[in-house]
Amino acid sequence: GVPDVDANIQKLLENSSVPLLNEQHNNEGRTWIDVVNIRFSCGVGESIEFHFDEVLKRISFDQEFFKQYKVKPENMKIALATGDSQEPYIRSGDMFAIDLTDTEIKDGEFYAVYFEGEAMLKQLIKEPGGVVVLHSLNQKYKDKVITNENGTNFRVIGRQFWRAG
Repeated sequence: GVPDVDANIQKLLENSSVPLLNEQHNNEGRTWIDVVNIRFSCGVGESIEFHFDEVLKRISFDQEFFKQYKVKPENMKIALATGDSQEPYIRSGDMFAIDLTDTEIKDGEFYAVYFEGEAMLKQLIKEPGGVVVLHSLNQKYKDKVITNENGTNFRVIGRQFWRAG
């Protein structure tokens, strides 16, 4: 349930070495960003839509954060990682931020993606012929290969540019 998620976030914040996180609601010059559950309207091809309506929490960041990462607050979402496919880089329960406008695949970067009905965070590797490999750092997960044949079920949600946990 949500109370567990809230406790996890609280624990993450207490253990975080990132001084940019802040839960006080009265700070000047800070921008509040939603921590969301990413959900989808399932469909194929162009009809895939992302919904960020389930806000678990809000966290504030100072202006330096946005300058440092060259991201606009309105283009940023924070999500909670689930599963262990990207351990040790990101563990289940960690928070990560994505830039929703940064969807042009850069080789080796991490992206929140939609593929075959599910949302996932994967390292994307570009290969010749327009092939993209969805890679997991945890070797127990096999790579998924996106080709022209199955690519209609694939969408990049945004590039992961920050993490905490």
